[in-house]
Amino acid sequence: MIQMQVLKSLFREFLKDEDATLSAETAIILPILLWAYGGMYVFWDAFKMQNINVKSAYTIADMLSREIVNITPEYIDGMAAMHNFLNRDRYVTRLRVSVVGAQLDPISGNTEFVLCWSEARGNGMERHTAISDIEDRIPMMAVGTEVIVVETEMDYVPLLRRPYGLDERTFTNFIPTRPRFNRGQVGFDDGSTVVNCLNPQLNT
Repeated sequence: MIQMQVLKSLFREFLKDEDATLSAETAIILPILLWAYGGMYVFWDAFKMQNINVKSAYTIADMLSREIVNITPEYIDGMAAMHNFLNRDRYVTRLRVSVVGAQLDPISGNTEFVLCWSEARGNGMERHTAISDIEDRIPMMAVGTEVIVVETEMDYVPLLRRPYGLDERTFTNFIPTRPRFNRGQVGFDDGSTVVNCLNPQLNT
C-alpha cells in the first residue's frame, strides 16, 4: 500500500515537472513538425491542382458554348494550349471536345443521341468515333438540341508520395454544356468539310 502511494506521488511529480532539455525536445518534435507541414503542403497542392483543372474545363466549355461560328482544328489547338497554361504547365494535360445531338429515330420514334463530331489533343487522348463511347454519360435532351462535351485530363505527380500514401493519379473532368444560342450552333470545319449534324444544310 505504501509502495503504491509512493508511486502515485512520483507520477504526480513527474506530470508537474516542467524541466526539460531543449535539444532532446527538438529531436523528438522537429521530425513530427516537418512531416506535418510537408503533408499539409502536399495535400493542399493536390486539391489546388484538381480545382484548377476543373475550372479550366468549365472555362473551355463556356467559351465553346458562346461560339457562333464553326470550330476549327486551330481553335481546338488553342483550347488545348490554354488548358495546359491554366494548369501552370506543370503536368501533362489532354483535351477532348465532342458535340452530341438529339434526334428522333424515324423507326422507333424514340429520341436517340448522335455523335456530331469529336476532336482530341494530347498524347493518349483519342477522339470518339461512336456515340456509344459516351452515351451513358449524356444528360437527357430534347429532340433537336445538342450538347458540347468537354473532357479534360491532367496527370498529377505529388512532390512527396511515400510518406503520405499519395500516389500519382489522373484528374479527369466530363463537362456537358448546352450551346447558348441557336440550334446546330457548334459545327466543325476542318478546312475542307463542315460537319453540323443538326443543321445538315450547313455541311459542305
